[in-house]
Amino acid sequence: MQALRAMAGRFRLRRMVLAVLLAIAQVQAPVLAQSVPRREDIRPGQLPTASRQDIARLVEGVFDTASRTVSVPIERSLALFGEPNAYIVGGELSGSFVVGGRHGSGELRFSDGIPMPVIWTALSVGIGLGADYGRVIMLVYGLDRQEDVFGTYASLGGSAHFLAGANATILASSRARIVLISSGLGLRLSGDLSRIRIEPGGEPETLRPPADICGAPGGCAPPGRR
Repeated sequence: MQALRAMAGRFRLRRMVLAVLLAIAQVQAPVLAQSVPRREDIRPGQLPTASRQDIARLVEGVFDTASRTVSVPIERSLALFGEPNAYIVGGELSGSFVVGGRHGSGELRFSDGIPMPVIWTALSVGIGLGADYGRVIMLVYGLDRQEDVFGTYASLGGSAHFLAGANATILASSRARIVLISSGLGLRLSGDLSRIRIEPGGEPETLRPPADICGAPGGCAPPGRR
């Protein structure tokens, strides 16, 4: 009898959690719809663009079974904004409840396709459940110099993904724009990604953030000012 009561209690708890998640998803949906940038928000940079064929081949190898899922937002980004000046592919561990963090590492590639190690850290403020490890690709636009990719970016709006679904977030600094697309495992809802900082992960030493790079989104000059 006690076992049946315990099972009934767990079932009620799961129903309550599911109801809360559905309510959160309904609230987040308008925010997601409003966070899509316009074509003019992302300008082409002076650096040569990376080939979409090279991006597609790398995504297929890195994302494996999830490549079909992430290919949809990637193709939409390419259709809206064109080919990026650079792209980053790697993995990140993330988890949050009200305040959470994301930590990742990967490879930065420009049009020449030569990989360069990079790392990133991020802070999200919102509602999150669970933790996951996922693969990430960042399409970088508006680069006039290779070192402009480094620094702090502020995100536009919230994001959410379920199960093995893809999640897209738009990031902005005074020097560049990034479309971050990730695929993770497990159920997760996140609120606003308040900021993300991208840094070199090692050699070569020639690529370093310029001295006047802003340390936080609030200190960044408005887009277009250099």
